[in-house]
Amino acid sequence: MTGKQRSFSDSVYKFIDAANSSIAKGHLSEARESLIGALVVVPDCHPLYLILGTVVLGQGNLPEAGRFFTRAAGLVPKDTQLQLMANVFRNSNDQANNPEGLLFRALEVYPDNLFIIKLLATVLRDKGQFRRALVLYANVMENNESEIEWYLAAAQTYRRAGDMANARAVYEKALKLDPNSQSAAENLTVLHFAKSFEQGKQPEIDISALPDCISPDPAGKLDLEQLANIAAAFAKYSFYHVISLTEHVSTPGKSDYFFIQQQVLDAMRSIDLKGKRVLDIGCRDGLFSFEAERLQSAKVIGIDNDLSKPAVDFLIPYLKSQVQMHHMNLLDLTPDSFGLFDVVILAGVLYHLRYPFHALRLVKKVLAPGGTMILETAIWDSQDKLPMLYCPVGEESPYENSSVTFFNEKGIHDTLRSLGMVVESAELLPLSAPGAVPTEHGCITRGCFVCRISDEVQNGSLMLNKECVTNYWDDLHQVHTELG
Repeated sequence: MTGKQRSFSDSVYKFIDAANSSIAKGHLSEARESLIGALVVVPDCHPLYLILGTVVLGQGNLPEAGRFFTRAAGLVPKDTQLQLMANVFRNSNDQANNPEGLLFRALEVYPDNLFIIKLLATVLRDKGQFRRALVLYANVMENNESEIEWYLAAAQTYRRAGDMANARAVYEKALKLDPNSQSAAENLTVLHFAKSFEQGKQPEIDISALPDCISPDPAGKLDLEQLANIAAAFAKYSFYHVISLTEHVSTPGKSDYFFIQQQVLDAMRSIDLKGKRVLDIGCRDGLFSFEAERLQSAKVIGIDNDLSKPAVDFLIPYLKSQVQMHHMNLLDLTPDSFGLFDVVILAGVLYHLRYPFHALRLVKKVLAPGGTMILETAIWDSQDKLPMLYCPVGEESPYENSSVTFFNEKGIHDTLRSLGMVVESAELLPLSAPGAVPTEHGCITRGCFVCRISDEVQNGSLMLNKECVTNYWDDLHQVHTELG
């Protein structure tokens, strides 16, 4: 091999090694970027397309996975198995409302593909089909007895199903497989303490009182006082968000919304929050508030019209957080409430609002000049050439009765522009992702929009006669006088 060839190969292997490292940590977005970097160097390498398709599949993006599998199959037309895989995903957009059916077909082609199994189990779990998800985990554990991650995933699924006895049993099996698993030890300890609290007993905070599989603690890493504090909160409160409390223990919130919340977290990390004032509207348990604080925001305020007791009474003190949370309705928000903000997060709120245009106008009023809004909401995937608002009432809502406002993507862009804001980036979840809801009028998915106040839009791109339209809508004007 020449020096040039060796350098060429080494650069590809660096990308692949980085991707493998990211996959092992569960950082699939980073793995995707590394693999795309490798493809820039080796554009016709079919194994890279196959791995990339599998990674994207793990992210829940079936259509994009189909494109990568199809590309791989085109490079190796004699690979029958790869051709079958490409065929399964080639029309994934047509089956977006039935992702589990598509994944079951893919599993028939690649029965040992762990990404397919993981995504299928996630889809089933998020639809409340815990037993079917657990069957998949059980099959993997039977054939991959040394892979502790599957035991941890199965234990979490049992917890979601409310089956704490089996969750404890699986964590115990995980510890027998790997006695040094900090994740299994901490979670089993929390479940053990929580059981005592639920029975009205004060648990014995001593390593000898724990199940034998975690006693003694050879690594000396278990902070029993901390874990007992967490267990007491788990027994007392119901959580909405999944928030990390230790490296291995998180609040038992609703993990159904992982894909949706990840969009917002990615958007937050894409902008510089250091030293900024941040407002989190509809903050609930504070997932985004605490992340803003972690990203070194100068001040973080959260408001919610149903203030979270777990956040105020437990999470803020436990995390030693400076986040301030207030019981407030968005419609009561004014610049006098807390001042102006550099960044406003409006996630999972807009589709609940009966007065969406008024609410967006109020949000804009509390943004500082040049400020940014991160808007995440349900999107009506229909009539993409026209700006539309689908506003069902009662049982006609695709979610539940409080969900009454579903813009399509163009409707969001045009509405924000009319308010003097521009969308700088937008990401819609694919229709195949967990959480998409089919209706007879089109599918409801989720979208995240990073928007900025724009002087250009504000100062004249929307004109009526010679006067800015916003004056016509919001203020006094002389349009009709001038028209005669």
